[in-house]
Amino acid sequence: MGPENHPHVFGDEEAIEFFTETFQQPPMNCHEYPLDFELSRGNGVITFREMKKEFESFPAVAGYFTRIG
Repeated sequence: MGPENHPHVFGDEEAIEFFTETFQQPPMNCHEYPLDFELSRGNGVITFREMKKEFESFPAVAGYFTRIG
C-alpha cells in the first residue's frame, strides 16, 4: 500500500494486527467509522453495515480508496 491508497478493514482491535500481517507494514493511521457511514462503491453508495453482510469472517479487507492526482 502506497500513500495514495487507503484500505478499509472491517474489525475491531484486531484490525491493526490483521492489516500489518496482510500488507507487511503497519497502517499509517486507524479510524473507526460507524456502521452506517456511507462510502462510494462503483456508481453507488453503500454503508459498512450493508457491506458487512458480504463477509463471513472478520477482520476482513473491505476495499481501498485510491487517490488520483
